[in-house]
Amino acid sequence: MILNLTIILIICVIIVAFYIFYRLRPVKKTKSDDLYNKGLNCLLKGDNMGALVLFRQVVKQNSNHINAYLQIGNILRKENPEQAAKIHQSLTVRFNLPISTQIDIHQALALDYQEMKRLDLASYEAEQVLRLENKNIWGIEFLIDIAEKTENWDMASELAKKFQKY
Repeated sequence: MILNLTIILIICVIIVAFYIFYRLRPVKKTKSDDLYNKGLNCLLKGDNMGALVLFRQVVKQNSNHINAYLQIGNILRKENPEQAAKIHQSLTVRFNLPISTQIDIHQALALDYQEMKRLDLASYEAEQVLRLENKNIWGIEFLIDIAEKTENWDMASELAKKFQKY
């Protein structure tokens, strides 16, 4: 009887030890995460081309790395806003993205379209941001800016009131 209890106790200790070992060990970062972080560091240093190379390597390794795609589009926006918009647009069809990521995608698209002087599409994307998050200050400010550029003073006034409210 005591032998059986001892064996059961030893087995329980082994199970708990394995659980603690596997549960508490540090999680290794993937290589794509390391490359992504290096790309962000390049952006901070102002090396857009170096960052672009690294972000492209990230998406080759991990096609689900949405933030790397966002950064690639953001880098391309000044030189090739059409290509940036294509990259960002392709992200809109991804399923089960968090609301914050969806907002980032629509913000990026709005900025792409603004760079292309397609203010109607830029406005639409900013409205999508507000649809996802009604009190999004960036979306309201962006739409105010568009309303002023298009001299839509009624819309600008209405949005300014909404802005002051928040």
